[in-house]
Amino acid sequence: METKPLGVAVHTRRMIDPSAAFDRICAPLTALAAEHGLDVVPGRHVVEVRVPGPDKGDAVRRHAAESAATGYLFAGDDLGDLAAAAAVGELRGRGLTTLVVCATSDEEPGLREVADIAVPGVDGMMAFLRQLLLDAQAQLA
Repeated sequence: METKPLGVAVHTRRMIDPSAAFDRICAPLTALAAEHGLDVVPGRHVVEVRVPGPDKGDAVRRHAAESAATGYLFAGDDLGDLAAAAAVGELRGRGLTTLVVCATSDEEPGLREVADIAVPGVDGMMAFLRQLLLDAQAQLA
C-alpha cells in the first residue's frame, strides 16, 4: 500500500501473480470506494482510491489557461496518464505544439495507443529526455 495525500494506492506488482492479485482486489476496492463516495483509478497492477476531484488532464488544462506556454510535452506510463494525454490532444487541436511520450510496458498498453512516441520503459524515457536536452543545448550553442 502507498499512502498519497488524497488517497491510497494498492499495488500488486510484487505479488507472485500480480495480474491475479489485481483481479482479486479490484472489484472489492471499487465497491468499498463507491460506498464512501471515492474515485477508483486502476493502473498497471495498482488500484488507486482517492477523493473525487481533478485529474492530470484537469491539471494540464489549468496550467495551459494560466500560462503563456505555446507547447506541451507530456510523458507518462499508465492509465492515470490518459486524461493528461487527452488534454494535451485538446491543446494540439487549438494549435499548440505538443508531444505525448509513453514509457512502454507489457503490462499497460493504453497510453502507447495515443502517444506520439513510445520509448522502452523508464530507462528509455530518461534516455529520450537526455537526448532532447543535448539537442536543445546544441541548438542554443
